[in-house]
Amino acid sequence: MGLLAEPARLQELQSYGVLDAPADPRLDEMARAAALACGVPVGLVSLVDKERHFFLARIGTDLVEAPRKNGFCNAAIGAESLFEVEDAALDARFATHPMVTQHPHVRFYAAAPLVSKGGAAIGTLCVIDWQPRKLSEEQRSLLQLLGRQAMDVLEQRKRALLRARVQQALDADLRSHLENVAGYLGKLSGSARDLSCAMLATDAALQTLDDAVEVLDERGSGLNKKPGDLAVACRDLAGCYQLPDRPPLFFTATGDCRGLWDLDRLTRALDAFLERAQGPVRVCVRGLPEAVGLSIRAQALADDGLRVDAALQIFRTHGGSVEWTRHGAAVSLTVVLPR
Repeated sequence: MGLLAEPARLQELQSYGVLDAPADPRLDEMARAAALACGVPVGLVSLVDKERHFFLARIGTDLVEAPRKNGFCNAAIGAESLFEVEDAALDARFATHPMVTQHPHVRFYAAAPLVSKGGAAIGTLCVIDWQPRKLSEEQRSLLQLLGRQAMDVLEQRKRALLRARVQQALDADLRSHLENVAGYLGKLSGSARDLSCAMLATDAALQTLDDAVEVLDERGSGLNKKPGDLAVACRDLAGCYQLPDRPPLFFTATGDCRGLWDLDRLTRALDAFLERAQGPVRVCVRGLPEAVGLSIRAQALADDGLRVDAALQIFRTHGGSVEWTRHGAAVSLTVVLPR
């Protein structure tokens, strides 16, 4: 799997909830171990945000962040493996960088990219020295090993964050469904259709949250992938929303949309958006050479809610790149799912 493009990479970084977070003792120890293993004074866990490097863990420096432009970590996240600069003063990419020509006069830099299981290079575990040097093969291997362990810690934090949100799942979204059901049952009012719809909506919301928790490791271990046609599954779901009492929904499908999918989870994730969409909605599924694209456009979304977060997680767990944008009230979701 290749690295995610910048918009999806930034969204993935945000999903970890660690930007501007307090230091994590486990990551501090890994930064310390990396510096000791490489025989250098500085070790960092650096997260590459839109315009800055945020140092979630730092040993040997008091810096909390640094500009991203032309920075060392910015270059390192594009590397497929360990990134090393033996003498920055002699390297055309960094020789004029302020951190090289001025205090603290960086000369040596090496980094193991921190790559999420979804394919996003969100930062680095890096080491710095004020003297030129070259790592041994053993040191390079240790730095890469510690980088993978640091990424595991970040994945654990991400899972804990989402589980905490799931435990608080009686947000406005789920509370509304549950109160509707309780109201119908308590007063025995409302039509059978209204009661049925409320119960089904509640079940779907809870199931989407369960889906997200089960597959949080993003390895796909919780997915039940089978051969199927994503266009057919999405068309069937869209048909349920093409009703006289709902906003217009326009569905199009082009090309070959077959692949290995967990269609139950994918359609529940799509349903999380359609159920909230307001105004005319457009759903498009199109076959690409090695993937299938899915896009949703709506004039507005009733609320983001926890179920929408869970749905985005399910798309990413399938290895998909996700772009989720707003223009005023209008919302746009574009997902590219590898076959």
